[in-house]
Amino acid sequence: MTRPADSIRHIGTVVGIEGNTLHVRMLQASACGGCHAAKLCKSAEAKEKDVEVVKTDAHLYKVGEQVLLMGSIRQGLGATIWAYVLPLLILVGVLCLCVGLGCSEVVASLVALAGTALYFCVLYLFRDKMRGKFQFDVQKINNNQ
Repeated sequence: MTRPADSIRHIGTVVGIEGNTLHVRMLQASACGGCHAAKLCKSAEAKEKDVEVVKTDAHLYKVGEQVLLMGSIRQGLGATIWAYVLPLLILVGVLCLCVGLGCSEVVASLVALAGTALYFCVLYLFRDKMRGKFQFDVQKINNNQ
């Protein structure tokens, strides 16, 4: 998928297998604090996070097996833009537009919040399409026999 230098990597545990889908739980590691992508990576803030990974050879994995989850830094940056940058731009843009049109600050604030909420609703509706853009890859860890 990616070269090691161009990837975000986490150790995870397979918690379930359904057909070609692996359910992997990532646990927060102390190494996250030293990772150069920790500020961009949502998993650095969570105690544990479940991830679905589609693999054609999912039958080769076992529940309880430790695996290496990998995602590209580019995907991490893209997720940051969708989750933080665009909503901020919508919030500030709608707020400035409403104030510029003469709305009171209270009304402008409420409209800006509603615009941001609408953005997240639309993002939720397209979650399946977005899921295809942000996927982890899984590799077996050699030392886990």
